[in-house]
Amino acid sequence: MITHFDKIDIKINDLISDRIYQSIENKISKSDFQLEKLHEYIELDEKPKLLNEVYSLFREKEFQEHYDCLCARLIKRFNDVTTRYQSIPSIRMQLPGDVSVDFHADMFYGHGSEVINYWMPITKVFKSNSMHIIDEKDSKNLIDTAKKSKQSIKDFNKKCIELSKPLNLEYGQIYKFNSTLLHGTLTNKTDQTRVSIDFRMVEGSNSIGLKDSSFFIEKRGANQAEVLHKKKRAMVYFNREGKEDLLPSQKYQQLSILEFCSERELTPVRLETELSGFDYFPALFHVIGCTKEENFNDLVIYSKHNLPTSKTHLDNFKKLCRNNKITVHFVLEDTQERY
Repeated sequence: MITHFDKIDIKINDLISDRIYQSIENKISKSDFQLEKLHEYIELDEKPKLLNEVYSLFREKEFQEHYDCLCARLIKRFNDVTTRYQSIPSIRMQLPGDVSVDFHADMFYGHGSEVINYWMPITKVFKSNSMHIIDEKDSKNLIDTAKKSKQSIKDFNKKCIELSKPLNLEYGQIYKFNSTLLHGTLTNKTDQTRVSIDFRMVEGSNSIGLKDSSFFIEKRGANQAEVLHKKKRAMVYFNREGKEDLLPSQKYQQLSILEFCSERELTPVRLETELSGFDYFPALFHVIGCTKEENFNDLVIYSKHNLPTSKTHLDNFKKLCRNNKITVHFVLEDTQERY
């Protein structure tokens, strides 16, 4: 369903537009800048940098005040008081010629089946620069057929395109749908860039699926805002030796870990790499021994594959984490463990 909000009061569009303009102001004057024409000011490979700039905005107090207000109004309108909402929304940019995402239901990617989705354009969206949706009945039939016939992504996408319809919306409107509804995008053949955000909500004790519990919040509040400004300190650990077929290079482990830390309000205070040629993981155990001295209780590791395979070393690792009250975060598996 399509719902509306007070676009004069909620200035999310202005905040996003201003932040993007700040990154490209050397290319065009403010008076001439139009978010829909973003593709005229940047190259395609500059888009990731702009996305990072917007995610930085999403963690700032001014944006969160507008976003929290919007979520509170939607909860009051549609949900009960126990509803939690996505702490940091997702930003999407689809330039002309871009394909954003294949057709899917959010439950395919680990969201609970009762999670509520909100899709909100920042620019006017229409035809191929918009999200395309499939009604509930057709969504169910397409998913059932795909599972039974073991369809390829290509064939599944083709069937979805045939039954989908684009949303024609502008800022001030939001499309609300559930996690079982199929949706996706086509190649943007219009002459306008699409910028949109999306976020999710879940009521009461309904399942959040495979997402980390930090994904949703009930209320940001003064105490939580204070915590966000005082990010938790975390140690970061890398290794790859002997597991080159299971783990990416340290560079890409580090990039993933830093993004993970940013999303979860963790501050990496030290990055430690395992010593090459040592089979007893001295760097890993050294990191755990620094907990009190360096004041941290969170350890971020790219994957469980980074851990020792030897039962003796693994048991010792878990014992030391337990004794030092360390929470271990695994980026690849998107989990955290207390032993």
